[in-house]
Amino acid sequence: MREFFSVFIALSIALTLGITSAYFVSREFLGFGSIQYGQWTAWPNAGTSNSDPYSKAHAARTGKFAMGSAEGLVFIATHDDQDTLLKGNCNYQFAGKIPAARYWTLRITDGQFVRSGPTQTAEYAVSSTSVLRDKDGKISINISKNIAAGNWLQNGGDGNRLLIMTLYDTSIATVTGAATITMPQIKNVGCSND
Repeated sequence: MREFFSVFIALSIALTLGITSAYFVSREFLGFGSIQYGQWTAWPNAGTSNSDPYSKAHAARTGKFAMGSAEGLVFIATHDDQDTLLKGNCNYQFAGKIPAARYWTLRITDGQFVRSGPTQTAEYAVSSTSVLRDKDGKISINISKNIAAGNWLQNGGDGNRLLIMTLYDTSIATVTGAATITMPQIKNVGCSND
C-alpha cells in the first residue's frame, strides 16, 4: 500500500507539472527563431513549414495564426526604449520611419492581445493609409489616454500593454545581417497614477 501511495504522489506531481508547463508554453511562449530590432521582436518562421512545435502549439491554443513569410511579418513591442514595460497608465511617443512594406498597421492591446483602452469607440489602431507624415516620410503617433493632436492611439486602464506592428508584403524577414533595419522608437513621456 505504501508503494502505491508513493507512485500515486509521483504521478500526481508529474501530471500537474506537465499540464501546467504545457498550458504556459502554449499560451505565453511564441516560439524560437525570433529576430529583434530595438524593442521590436518578430518570428519570421511562424506560419511557415519551418515553424517550431512551440509556435504551432501557441497558434493552436490561442487561435492566432501567423502570416506566411510571403504575406508579411508581425512585430511586437512589450517595452519602451528605456526597457520598461509598456503600461496602460503611461503616455508614449511612437516615432520614426516604418521599414519598407506595401501596407502596415499599428495597434495597442493588453497583455493577452485583446483590444485595450477605457472605451471601445476610441482609436486603438492606425494604418499606413491613415497617418500624417513629415516631409522625410517619418511618422509620430501619440499614445495616451486623452486625445492628442496629429496621429493618436488611445491608451488607458491598468496592466501591461503590447504594441503590435504588422508589415504586409515586406522583405524585412529576408534581409541579411549586412543590412541595418531601423525601427520606430517608443518613448515614455509620462505616467499617471489615476
